[in-house]
Amino acid sequence: MKLRLLASKLGSEPLEEWVRHEAEGYPGNVELPDYRIHGMSFIGQFSGPFGSGLRNAPIPPYLIAQIAGDGWEHFNIRYSAAAVDNIVATGKGVTLDLSNLALLIQGKIYENMACNQLTGYVSDSAMLEVSNSIRNRILELTIALDRSLPNSSAVEVSDFTQNGELATQVFNQTVYGGITNIQNTGESQIVQIQIRQKDDKDLIDALLEVGLSKSDSEELGALISEEPLEDQGSGEPEFGQKVKGWLAERISNGTDAGIKGGITALVQIAKEAGLQYWGLK
Repeated sequence: MKLRLLASKLGSEPLEEWVRHEAEGYPGNVELPDYRIHGMSFIGQFSGPFGSGLRNAPIPPYLIAQIAGDGWEHFNIRYSAAAVDNIVATGKGVTLDLSNLALLIQGKIYENMACNQLTGYVSDSAMLEVSNSIRNRILELTIALDRSLPNSSAVEVSDFTQNGELATQVFNQTVYGGITNIQNTGESQIVQIQIRQKDDKDLIDALLEVGLSKSDSEELGALISEEPLEDQGSGEPEFGQKVKGWLAERISNGTDAGIKGGITALVQIAKEAGLQYWGLK
């Protein structure tokens, strides 16, 4: 609740929404953070001709995914943080009735055998991992905000100036660990740079022109030229770990990028530069 109040006073809507969802649970139309998606184990009850059958038969998750699709292989843990803690306290994990899935796998697991019942299990250790992840991210987020926005820990008595952009940047880096998904909560920045494909001089000159220092331009340019942008499952090209690390350090420290639009504009410019340098735009 304290963190939710802090998010509101800072003017960071993504941070405030995350805290609300963790406190109340995630609606079905809201994308989950990776730490809330865990694999399931499957147990089936099967019957066959002449009274034959199998009880408590384990089914490999890979086989379930092959038959029914990847969506069935993992369980989205949308419970509130309090509900997760209650489940952990039972020590039993989560048991799911998968009657609908049983219809999809009929005759595809064991030949000539019907699936009478299918149950999914999310282990207690997985739920404990979610509980620990929530606590760790709250702690890391509080530390990062306090470092980037001094006195933020005194939320009860302090009168903060809204700094939604920086708070949102710190939130995205701490909770989601991503760089390319950072969004600007202020005015949109128009990125206007021109770089010829794999032209190192063009790359550095473009970074200099938007306001980066010579050392930062050379350092970031060298990293961009070392790591091709790749699709890492998000559906669009993303930076490699070196560029992400370079940008994350500045986001975590709240470093002024030296360009109009600050750190958010720097992320957009770096991505645009990478796309042009590698001929992806």
